[in-house]
Amino acid sequence: MKKTIITSLLGVALFVLVLYLFGIEKIFSLLLKTNISFFIFASISYLVAEILAALKLRFISNLKFKEIFFSHVGGMFLGQLTPGKAGYFYTSYSLAKKESVSISGKVGQVSLVMALMMLSKIFLITASLIYFSFLFSIPNYFLLSFLMPVLIVSLVFIVLYSKSSKRAFLRIPLLRKGVKYIELMQKAVREVSFKNAVLMILLDVIGWTFWGMTYYFLIHSIGLNLPYLTCLFLQPLLSAILFIPISPNALGLGESGGALIFSLLGLSPGDGVAFLILSRIVTLFVDSVGILDLRTVKIPKKYKIFNS
Repeated sequence: MKKTIITSLLGVALFVLVLYLFGIEKIFSLLLKTNISFFIFASISYLVAEILAALKLRFISNLKFKEIFFSHVGGMFLGQLTPGKAGYFYTSYSLAKKESVSISGKVGQVSLVMALMMLSKIFLITASLIYFSFLFSIPNYFLLSFLMPVLIVSLVFIVLYSKSSKRAFLRIPLLRKGVKYIELMQKAVREVSFKNAVLMILLDVIGWTFWGMTYYFLIHSIGLNLPYLTCLFLQPLLSAILFIPISPNALGLGESGGALIFSLLGLSPGDGVAFLILSRIVTLFVDSVGILDLRTVKIPKKYKIFNS
């Protein structure tokens, strides 16, 4: 609880600081002028991206798509309220409860889905940096955008596919009980074929094009003018920042990243901050449907994600 309060306060402090530094009046004037039609188009585009993301879970669940979709958006909603989007693991709990199967197994499978998403993001970030290198000189610190995806992919694959993870748990007395949960996760992951893993990556790439449309409509909704291709390649860079576990959904940090990239594109930093705020509103607006799943799938007060 203390950690949650600290990260939340840090996020709010960073957010207020960013608003102050880049002009709170201009930022809110842009938001108040938001074109509702473009906002709706952005919401529809994001909804399609979420449907495609939920389709990936069909490879690890036999539930009807409606049940899978609500588990997914429930996790996405919580992910936007937690550092590093950790709340998305609610999806594992929700799916496991609906299927009456091992939660640990579902955690392993959902971790694999997330790792494959991060793997595709690494390639998309590379493509983005190549694209933007033709528009402006890429600062060296942009290479840090690789850091979180690479760390997450490496950690997940080590835990899910390496025997060393079990050995590491056995060496630490407090973690020895966790070995059986690692084994359950690894067993569940072996049920996902290489073909299905490739199909999940393909769905990520298709979903990326709809994310690009979401960004395009949002940018135009506040009176800015960027071509679709620029919006498309903007998404991997900005989304990578949101996985940095400093504050809930990198609140404040994401806005700073938006301010930086927009200034490099010849726009004002305030434009980037306004865009990030609007992007958060759209994603929360669409994913709020997941509250229906949160109400039906009861989470115990002492929620243990590793429960066989």
